[in-house]
Amino acid sequence: MDHEKTEKTMMEVTIFGLTLKIRGDADPELTLKLAEFVDQKMHEAVPSTMSWTNVLYHERLARVAILAALNIAEELFQLRAEKEMEKNLIEEKASALLTLLEKELQPSEA
Repeated sequence: MDHEKTEKTMMEVTIFGLTLKIRGDADPELTLKLAEFVDQKMHEAVPSTMSWTNVLYHERLARVAILAALNIAEELFQLRAEKEMEKNLIEEKASALLTLLEKELQPSEA
């Protein structure tokens, strides 16, 4: 059996004002997209009246929450991609069935 080892990459991302070093085997472009998604969602979640000092006070907790959010975002992106693939497969099968049905319903030339 041939097992491919995926190489772990290290990159830095800034989410919610914190710079984090992310190590993983995901595509760096996807990691950046996930970081931007999580950063945007976290900024949307903070009331405009709350000061950044209060938000970042518990930095260790914030780091754990951000890493958890990245993992959840990755799962979300994977599910969206799977859903899109399934939708495309269903559309292809429906089109093939429609073509077959139309062919069968055409009056036969005798």
